[in-house]
Amino acid sequence: MDKPISINDLYVILQNYFGYKFTSPKINVEKEELSFVLYDTFVIKCIIEERTHTIGMGIIVNSEHKVLNVFGERLIIDNDREQLNIYLGKLDNYCKLKLPDKFLEAFEEAYKE
Repeated sequence: MDKPISINDLYVILQNYFGYKFTSPKINVEKEELSFVLYDTFVIKCIIEERTHTIGMGIIVNSEHKVLNVFGERLIIDNDREQLNIYLGKLDNYCKLKLPDKFLEAFEEAYKE
């Protein structure tokens, strides 16, 4: 069995997956928490549950509200790299659909290498 994904591993996975779309990361190793900004628009918070190593993600709306479901699926997954990549694709697609095409074009033009 593979070693469980740690919060530091998750940081690297997210950075590699999202590339220039991934900014302002903040890691709390003790609490196994990570937050970042996607597309300069969405604040995403990730938590690794200590006992089960389950990875939970949510889009922070404000101090009291967060989106925990994307297209009817909860953003809580087993500690599995393949499953994580599938969910990151769904999260990315969800966020892109919420942004105007003109913004996405300008964002890509400004940041893509």
